[in-house]
Amino acid sequence: MNKHILIALFLVITGILHSQTIVNSGAKINVPSGTYLIFKNLNNSGDNASFYYNTNISVSGNWTNVSPAVFSNGANGAVTFNGSEVQTIQSGGSSFKTLSINNSAAASHAIVLSDDLSIATQLNLTDGVINTAGNKVIFLDGSATTTGSMNSFIDGNVQKNGSTAFTFPVGNITQRDLDGDSNPENYVVWAPFAATPASSASVQVHYKFSNEGMPDWWEHGGNMDTDLHHVSDREHWVVNSPVNLTSVTLYWKNNAHALGEICIHSLCAGDDSDYDPADLSLTYYDGMWVDLGGTAQGNHNEGYISSGPIPFSSKGTKVVTFGSKNDIDPLPVELVSFSSICHNETVLLEWQTASEINSAYFVIEKSLNAIDFEEIGRIPAAGNSNELLYYNFTDLRNEHTAKYYRLKTVDIDGSFEYSNSLVAYCYEVSNPVVMVYPNPFRDILYIKGENMNGEQSQVLIYDMLGKLLYAEKLDNSYGSFGTEIHLGHLCPAMYAVKVVCSDFTQTIKIDKH
Repeated sequence: MNKHILIALFLVITGILHSQTIVNSGAKINVPSGTYLIFKNLNNSGDNASFYYNTNISVSGNWTNVSPAVFSNGANGAVTFNGSEVQTIQSGGSSFKTLSINNSAAASHAIVLSDDLSIATQLNLTDGVINTAGNKVIFLDGSATTTGSMNSFIDGNVQKNGSTAFTFPVGNITQRDLDGDSNPENYVVWAPFAATPASSASVQVHYKFSNEGMPDWWEHGGNMDTDLHHVSDREHWVVNSPVNLTSVTLYWKNNAHALGEICIHSLCAGDDSDYDPADLSLTYYDGMWVDLGGTAQGNHNEGYISSGPIPFSSKGTKVVTFGSKNDIDPLPVELVSFSSICHNETVLLEWQTASEINSAYFVIEKSLNAIDFEEIGRIPAAGNSNELLYYNFTDLRNEHTAKYYRLKTVDIDGSFEYSNSLVAYCYEVSNPVVMVYPNPFRDILYIKGENMNGEQSQVLIYDMLGKLLYAEKLDNSYGSFGTEIHLGHLCPAMYAVKVVCSDFTQTIKIDKH
């Protein structure tokens, strides 16, 4: 019996008895075929460290491989992440041959990447959403994947190498206020994207259930093909490719809803019988919105639309989404922008709309605690318009504290909806000011600092027992910083945000719902 196998047998015994961490620092571990190995975490590091497995391995904790350490597998080697809490993966440059995700964690993101994750043969998505956390899932040439499900997809950037057709199992977990009650809801959206490159290339796709970063989605000044009325601002795919894509397919999944409820992919305005597949089109942005047409397949609840080609220059990027030809499928046009400007001890509020249908007036509401709002003014609306319109209102009362504003859009029939709220701090002071909102929050927390007296600020988030959960250092630009933090994986509870800058420290309690 050689040394490598003895090491494997030792690991079997310690793993079964304790289900603890395998810590390998510089040694060579060999797990042969047929070995039954149970452990929770792997930590593989050191100049000559290697972890070789030729059997099925189940991991309930974290996988940490620190380069130049490597891991590899034989013909029978496969790894399944099947924890019941959030698991992290650090590949350190090594690739998985066959990887399965079957994580039952209740958190929105079950798997979080610390660096790029590469798949050589197969990725099986059974349960648990992968959060790339700014990294990539890379499918090497010849690899494959299941298309995922509502319970398991990749949230972030996905890359496929090679020349074959491929379906990217992408989706997004985010918060949006689509029902207009000024209280953002959680959305878990699975939206695969299929593409065929004209030749071998590395194609990247990132799906976003958002309109942030999108080009103008309403028609004005020839920014849209004449066959299009508008495109969707509900969702989009950001696609990067060095070669043309000969065909592209956009999918909508799990779109069923009760009468009058929100249609996730906005193929109707609450009544799915109004969905018209003939009105739907596949579009991409290339200085203007280009109509690729296509014939929608499936139905309102689940379907797809295919067309092509989409031309790409070297390392080109395109935004791809659904289009409406005759404004039958709503693909809603929401409030374009809502912002504030500090001006001569007043607060100037400005907003834009891309289209209005039966709108009567806007109510401007204000709060000093982000919870209790009161009306401070009204502005007449256009009624009906398909043009970009600008509105403004000046709040003459400038309290020396953070102020929160929201718009209430009222229709002719009395129905109304709210915009997201914004925060403004318009007062010249020399002391640092920290704003944390919304509070209570759900998944996303915004933190802003002004008049900070150092080059950098540090944001720390603790639980009520003092355990550090999040840390970020931010450069102060002219004494200010701002950050958006995704905390969907935290359980509903009270937490504390601590901001430190030079000799300034402030702690604010936050409530996660």
